[in-house]
Amino acid sequence: ICLLFGVIFLGVGLFRNRVRSLKLELFREKFRIATLQSARAAFEYDKKEDCIRLISECEHIHFPKERMTLSELAACIHPADRALYGQSVIELRRDNTTSTNVRIIHFASDDVYRWYHVTATRLADRDAGNALTIGTVEDIDKSEKERLVLMQKATTDCLTGLCNRAETEQSIRERLAELGKNDHSVFAILDLDDFKLINDTHGHQAGDTVLKTVAYRVRRVVR
Repeated sequence: ICLLFGVIFLGVGLFRNRVRSLKLELFREKFRIATLQSARAAFEYDKKEDCIRLISECEHIHFPKERMTLSELAACIHPADRALYGQSVIELRRDNTTSTNVRIIHFASDDVYRWYHVTATRLADRDAGNALTIGTVEDIDKSEKERLVLMQKATTDCLTGLCNRAETEQSIRERLAELGKNDHSVFAILDLDDFKLINDTHGHQAGDTVLKTVAYRVRRVVR
């Protein structure tokens, strides 16, 4: 009887593992079909093996090698975006899902940083020890660069390239909100003496040149 129960218990365990495996394969197939239709690449990450691999490629997204580790992936991310990448990893461990925009190199045919939208979801229980993560990588380089250009135009002065009034006021509010009880900050105003005289004597084009020159020199000596 004990042997019979042991066989039944083993069979149930094997059956459950098989069902779980089939479900994972179904998820992979869904991701493969979805990425082919939406021009996105799908990937999976095996925590136990510390291995990332593409399970569905698109025309413009390829890993530099067949399998990558998390540290190898981090090395491909733009240095300015690595903190954001680290935050997304924390979110994935905490919430089982994450989504972020980062610049990555070596994912396209040319060796330049491009913007990608990365999403990831954990499919296994966080305490299982063999958690599998599946996600997508979408090339958003063109749209993201256009968005950044529009944002820059909306927040900077077109002549000097400095922050415009609205962006300056927002920056001041943010800085004041960040100040601790014993912190201090300084607000300074630079006034160009006799600037009207330059415009009246040499014309507005010369005045514009003066403004651009002053802005350039200010940017070089302040943070």
